[in-house]
Amino acid sequence: MREKKRSGVTHQVFQELRHDPAHIPVRLVDAYLLPVEGTTMTTSVVSIVYVSDAPAAARFYGDLLGMSPSFETPGYITFDLGPGADLGLWSGQFEDLSPDVPRTSEVCLAVDGGPDEVNATFEQWQAKGVKILREPHDAGFGLTFLAADPDGNRIRVAPQD
Repeated sequence: MREKKRSGVTHQVFQELRHDPAHIPVRLVDAYLLPVEGTTMTTSVVSIVYVSDAPAAARFYGDLLGMSPSFETPGYITFDLGPGADLGLWSGQFEDLSPDVPRTSEVCLAVDGGPDEVNATFEQWQAKGVKILREPHDAGFGLTFLAADPDGNRIRVAPQD
């Protein structure tokens, strides 16, 4: 597939980012590639979160999302988030994955219901003992809060557009 630039990121730069272990722990697989006219575009985007233990991470995310995995292997587990979107949990990719390493990206869970739903989700997650990085606040696009999974990956809850 030939590709165009998107946001100034070429295929070569994207490949370097995707294979750089110091880079962002959450990646949108091939999201920077746009089809050229006459080619077929992918119908699914998988956000991959690197974790130290995929089954443990799946239990954590399954509890937060209120759903079961759609695909499971010992080191790679996915959740079907709806048409064209999956969350993948992948272990064994980095030997020294630590929650102490600062993360610069996040998985965002968009919720219906506005501020009341964001606050209700915050209270549910607090009661479950989820690590809260930033309590609910107005971020210009609406009420939001920021949490972390056991591996230190950031999870934002925000209103759906």
